[in-house]
Amino acid sequence: MFKHFNEVIQAVGRGPTRARHLTFDEAYWVMQRIWAGEVEPLHLGALLVAWRLLTEQPEEVAGLVAAVRDQLPTVHADIDLDLPAYAGKRRFPPYFIYATWQLAQQGKKILLHGSADPTSGRYYAAQASAALDLPCARSLEEAAELFQHHNMVYLPFETFAAPLTPYLFLKPRLGVRTIFNSLCKMINPLRAPLSIQGIFHGVYANLHAEVAAQLKDPHVISFKGEGGEPEIRPTATTTLQIAQRGRIKESTWPRALEARPEPMEDISMEGLLRRIEQHTLTDYDRAALQANFDFLQTYV
Repeated sequence: MFKHFNEVIQAVGRGPTRARHLTFDEAYWVMQRIWAGEVEPLHLGALLVAWRLLTEQPEEVAGLVAAVRDQLPTVHADIDLDLPAYAGKRRFPPYFIYATWQLAQQGKKILLHGSADPTSGRYYAAQASAALDLPCARSLEEAAELFQHHNMVYLPFETFAAPLTPYLFLKPRLGVRTIFNSLCKMINPLRAPLSIQGIFHGVYANLHAEVAAQLKDPHVISFKGEGGEPEIRPTATTTLQIAQRGRIKESTWPRALEARPEPMEDISMEGLLRRIEQHTLTDYDRAALQANFDFLQTYV
């Protein structure tokens, strides 16, 4: 095991012929140091860029995720779905959140968790959940308590993983995505039996599934979602990577609409609710809402 953090950077960043990936235990050790605040910003930035160049491997990411999970308090909550939403919407409303809210009206228990970059101009899950008047938990323990009286709860990332919050939105400063863009979606803080994870770049759906398989997670579905969120795009055939207790299979969700519309001016949940109330939904609104609700009913 490493004695100093610069040894980690040496291992990952030595160049095309000598660089190597970390083992599960080494990645676990790295996350322990990050969580404890023992890593200098210079070292962390160097590691994240080196990892991006080398490309993170499932064993490494699994070690990071396991370390985070082991830092969280053990909280029991009998819920059905873990729904991480960190990308934010830019072109269309968060149809997946409305469809999930509909599912909650039928009795399913759903944890929605996320965070927000106030400088991005995107519309985030926190804003959508407020528009739907969802309860917002201040801790994992409070989330579990809220589920005694509510079917859907929003949990901000900073309330359960505060040591990692500063690293969620580093792309504008580093110029590239980092492993934290994936890591935050894999934590499943209340250990729901199903986690649905949307990603922006299709290749990372495989990474999410392989990490879930290594960790023997009960059921994870990952796919390239609209805007990087766990949202089915009605204008595309969606490839689903499904991991169940160490096994991975691939499936597809069919296209429902041929023409992709121009981005909408009003992508807020308030705007979507208003169009529903006034019966002025667009064809894309209807197709996206139906596709996401059908998808959720199929798998949750």
